[in-house]
Amino acid sequence: MNSGIYIIENTKNGHRYVGSAVDLKDRFRCHRQRLCRGKHRNAHLQRAWNKYGEDAFEFEVLEHWEPEFLISMEQWWMNMLHPEYNIAPVAGSNLGMKFVVHLIIIIYRLAWLMLWAVLYGHWYVSYIRRESREHLAYNLIPCSYWIAIQPVL
Repeated sequence: MNSGIYIIENTKNGHRYVGSAVDLKDRFRCHRQRLCRGKHRNAHLQRAWNKYGEDAFEFEVLEHWEPEFLISMEQWWMNMLHPEYNIAPVAGSNLGMKFVVHLIIIIYRLAWLMLWAVLYGHWYVSYIRRESREHLAYNLIPCSYWIAIQPVL
């Protein structure tokens, strides 16, 4: 059985990260690669890795479990250990994670654009730089600029 609950522990300060994976070996490899490249999505863990170095961290398997029990057992270990590097307080969810500031601004602006369209019966022409779109999901749309057209009545 290769699925289970794992821990990443900082031996310098005792801080921990608890996680679960269906394939533990692949998950450890993925964590290590992202941390070494400076691209880990957990900024708190990434900063500690950058500060203390790779040698300060140990990757260990806590328990092996069948995949259907992973989330509940991960939560149990999180409740027992109170890991400092876990961002989300609930296992298997993004609850507690913070939105990136520019994403919040774009959501806010899109809400105003929709309100404008409803109130005035037409769309506002908007321009979003290519660099901004590359950081967001706008790169799925194959046009250089976002242009909204006045609806046909």
